[in-house]
Amino acid sequence: MRGRSNDITKLSKDPKQIRRRVRRAQGKIQADVDLYLEVRYQKPIEEWDLEELARGRPRDQNGQFRGVTPTWITPTVQKEARRRLLDHAFGTMAGHADLAIQTIANLIRSEEVDDKGKPIVDARTKLQACIFILEHLMGKPKAIVELHDTNEAKSAIAAAIVLDDGLPQDNPIVLDGTFTEEDEEDDDE
Repeated sequence: MRGRSNDITKLSKDPKQIRRRVRRAQGKIQADVDLYLEVRYQKPIEEWDLEELARGRPRDQNGQFRGVTPTWITPTVQKEARRRLLDHAFGTMAGHADLAIQTIANLIRSEEVDDKGKPIVDARTKLQACIFILEHLMGKPKAIVELHDTNEAKSAIAAAIVLDDGLPQDNPIVLDGTFTEEDEEDDDE
């Protein structure tokens, strides 16, 4: 009985064969993808820079991106690219967090006035800065929404329902026109 070997060292290292295994596996491909990247590019994905991740392949020995662009970018490359780009962006922004907080605090505390005596930072800007800080520390306040159902069709249907005792409900609702009760004597005729 032939089948796929569980030992990755016994699998073919031919890139075409690896791609075929990846397509056949449909989801169980991580070991093959790692092997493909290692064999095809001779450089672990962890060592690729951000531009290499964006292009889906590493640079050649001359530092260029020569050759055919890969027609398929593996989920592993995409996942690593997203992770590294987010880490890079977060690290870059985190370096400015202290300055951003200090700037907001300076806006709130500002007492400077222009030549005409008007405040340089108006009250609305100060209020918005305060609200921004409070909402990010404590969260936005919960809003209470009250709904009043005035659906006349539902009320009319409810009024027309006959109860178990066989009598209709007390207050019939009329959507259009007028309500008239028929005499029982008219029914007998």
